[in-house]
Amino acid sequence: MVASILVDEGGKAWPANSIALARRLGHVDARVDLATFAVRERGAVHIRSIEDGVRVTLRRGGFSRVTLAGALQTLNDLAPPRIMLVTRSGNETHAELFTSVFAFIERAEQLAAEPPIEIKVPRYSVLRGLRNLATPPFAVTRPIVDLWKERRGEFGDEVHRAIVHAGLLNRTILVRQPAQSSRLITEHFGAGIMIMHPCESMLTVGRELSEQPDRAYGAWMAEAYAETSWAKRLRLESVRAFVRRSDGTTLRTRYDRVLMPWRSAGNDVYVMCLSIQREVPVVVSAASEGVSPAPIS
Repeated sequence: MVASILVDEGGKAWPANSIALARRLGHVDARVDLATFAVRERGAVHIRSIEDGVRVTLRRGGFSRVTLAGALQTLNDLAPPRIMLVTRSGNETHAELFTSVFAFIERAEQLAAEPPIEIKVPRYSVLRGLRNLATPPFAVTRPIVDLWKERRGEFGDEVHRAIVHAGLLNRTILVRQPAQSSRLITEHFGAGIMIMHPCESMLTVGRELSEQPDRAYGAWMAEAYAETSWAKRLRLESVRAFVRRSDGTTLRTRYDRVLMPWRSAGNDVYVMCLSIQREVPVVVSAASEGVSPAPIS
């Protein structure tokens, strides 16, 4: 892991002792180290190694979204198990601890010079490095990931037992792609995935994955599953989406998903999704009348 780096106003990462960066930023006072100067005077973000993770130092309201995007890329590459965020504001210093890059970014967005960008698209996903599976937020998925590696993706009864033992059955989706077909048939849709009501989840079994109350969202989901089946590799994504439900409500949901391709004794392929909820889904609108945002219990 890189010992100490600075992310500048253009999102570029530099060694924290870079002479070229010091010249460009106009750092001439030897009594103040470059990292302190760059954070305080030039809106840089400082990332350095600490025990069991990294420390990220920034100035509240003093850095841009471009700089933060560069810091996100660096942190994704490093995949640290812990991130200590140190915020400077005048003479005050505040520290917070995070166990995932995305939890850190959601907090850091609130501290940038510009307000967070309001997402206008109905759904999007961010592909994440598989090294993130070793971090605490994904600990619950590791026994299933380890089983996938041990069995080289061969599907068997022990997979179901591992999911039940991990307490993930209600957060799991399983689809089957018949041999010589592009169809994705739902075999299981966890009742804890709130884009559907529990009774609707049961009715999806035997139907195509895309056949959901929100057809656009269903088709978007199916595309990621199909790509996972084709690539035959694990896939980790963070998702934000607005999803219409059958009762006319629209949910705002945020979750991480681990997509896993499995091969059966025959020629069918299975794709499993382990869904890790990042926030409680919130109702943002309803068809019949305006609804104030409210969590789904």
